[in-house]
Amino acid sequence: MTTKTLKPTGAGVSAEHNQQAGAGAHWQLLSDESDATHIWHTGVTPADDCYIHDALGIPPGVSISKVECYLRVKHDSSYGWVTIIWVGFRIGGHFYYYLVGHDGILDTFNTKCFPWPNNPATENPWTVAELDGAQFQVTTQKKACQAGKYGYIADIYYVVTYTPILPTVAPDPATDIEENTAKLNGNLVSDGGEACDCGFEWGETAAYGNTTPTQSKATGETFAQAISGLSPGTLYHFRAFATNSKGTAYSDDLTFTAKPEAPTNLVATAISDAQIDVSWTSGAGALNTVVRRKIGSYPTDVDDGDEAYNGPAHAFSDTGLDSSTTYYYRAWSYTDPHYSDDYAEDSAITFFAPPPVAPPGVTTESANTISQSGATSNGVLDDDGGEACDCWFEYGVPGGTIYTTPLQTKSSGELFSQALTDLTPGTRYHFRAVARNSTGITYGANMYFVTESPPLGEFTVVQQEFLELLRR
Repeated sequence: MTTKTLKPTGAGVSAEHNQQAGAGAHWQLLSDESDATHIWHTGVTPADDCYIHDALGIPPGVSISKVECYLRVKHDSSYGWVTIIWVGFRIGGHFYYYLVGHDGILDTFNTKCFPWPNNPATENPWTVAELDGAQFQVTTQKKACQAGKYGYIADIYYVVTYTPILPTVAPDPATDIEENTAKLNGNLVSDGGEACDCGFEWGETAAYGNTTPTQSKATGETFAQAISGLSPGTLYHFRAFATNSKGTAYSDDLTFTAKPEAPTNLVATAISDAQIDVSWTSGAGALNTVVRRKIGSYPTDVDDGDEAYNGPAHAFSDTGLDSSTTYYYRAWSYTDPHYSDDYAEDSAITFFAPPPVAPPGVTTESANTISQSGATSNGVLDDDGGEACDCWFEYGVPGGTIYTTPLQTKSSGELFSQALTDLTPGTRYHFRAVARNSTGITYGANMYFVTESPPLGEFTVVQQEFLELLRR
């Protein structure tokens, strides 16, 4: 069984007694737990006082076994029979009372108790709502007394005896979650009629296995406990509990996940003008590693810059990058719904990329130093297309074999020449300049020259052979 005391907290439907000047309202004079303040009545006409009181503050299902009214009174009996007092409840406009009478009322303050096992209006056990809706009432009347003799009331209160029920408790989401610590939260929805010891059970499964210290709480109050020793990135179960004299009640199960630890040893290595390889050591408890990339400075958080990678691996190749550019990388661990607080970082500069190579441009220049058996071919490499070129000449007589000269390595704007030998006198030769780079071959324009003829009177070898045939 548990008890709760109800005292006046405000004026009810009437306030007819006399009171000490400047000491407060009637109900305040009867709730200071001393005999120093009081109300009184001297007339033969009854005086009524009614008072409201605090709500009982217990759940509706609590079983109330009795209500006891306590009244602290005295009278001045110097001239005989003085005071009659009625005390009880005003319910629905009707006064249900005990008659205190004059027997036992002394010249000094003494306390009287009057039990109310049932609601007098229904004659059934009290309910919480009925008791909360009732007002206290005390009525005083003076009889067979000499004028000026007083009856005094210094205190009135009611003691409610009831049997608590099981409390109701609810969990609130865990907060302050870190890699190894968290705070569990709960709410005592109903204490069942008395203060409860409130705490939590927690662990990696719904079997829990760990119990926090408890805190004494009443209906509507919240409670919390910090826990430690958690493993990063691990899912934990917890439930709140509340215990009163009736027993222990448990909340539903809630879960939370500890934060993962940050990755370490992040290394960014440039591989080419468009690729950087990034590797790291995953943080403890990490489901994924999220790598953010930025130009100019490191990403400030998990939303800054561009996401370069998000997954369970320990490395990746970042491709399609700009040449000669510094890229800044930061990596966080992620396990739903948490990112790690810390991060790992590194930067790298992509290689320089030469401009793209184009087909070369080449021009065939006029031949010079022409003789009976030789000449010099000339050309200019107008544009190497972005890389050094192999340059040469092709030459020959029309319809005959095409000859090529040795290769020469040239760059934009350079001239190149090649001496042609063992040519036939008086013969027309065609030639052209040629240039080649990685994109292919370019040909200059076709040009020609004629070797010098021999002097008059001299015969060429062919002519001499022809003469010999005639002689035969």
